Amino acid sequence: MFGLWFQFLALSSSPRLKGTVKRILANNYRSHNEYLEEILERGIRANEFRADINKRAVAVSITSLLEGLMVRDYADQSLVDLEKDYLAMTKIILDGIMVRNGTGSRAKVAE
Repeated sequence: MFGLWFQFLALSSSPRLKGTVKRILANNYRSHNEYLEEILERGIRANEFRADINKRAVAVSITSLLEGLMVRDYADQSLVDLEKDYLAMTKIILDGIMVRNGTGSRAKVAE
């Protein structure tokens, strides 16, 4: 499927299709960000995530991380364990934005 994604991106080299491809990509990424930012906002309201986080930056990081791992997996599956690495790396991000109690231990977040 990722090969199809590359073919879709290649369509943007056509002057006639460039605008259409860019609009589709922008809408796709906008949708991902809105979805993830809403999840982060719910976590903030539930006191699971810190209120001072940059929701946009966290959402972009999570999406970009997945895309980067998918490219590596497409190039050579021995470079990554897509599921295991993605879970481990997103855990690092989520650990960084979690609310911590006064003892320095983190709040419990549902996995």
